[in-house]
Amino acid sequence: MIVALTMGLGLSEVIRAEQQPKINPKETSKAPETAPKIKFDELTHDFGKVPQQATLEHTFVFKNVGAGILHIKDVKAG
Repeated sequence: MIVALTMGLGLSEVIRAEQQPKINPKETSKAPETAPKIKFDELTHDFGKVPQQATLEHTFVFKNVGAGILHIKDVKAG
């Protein structure tokens, strides 16, 4: 259960890090219009109170809302 949740949350962090363009914080320009942009339906999920040895599953739904191709690679559990 914890592994699945950790993997889901870790995946969101890796994907977010992969798709964000490297922009100098001092620059005022925005990301290029051709950049990919990931959007998650939700960033967290609370399973509530869970009995021991329960098997739980949750899917984090996301999509590319940017103009560029979103590449997801090197996914690791957090």
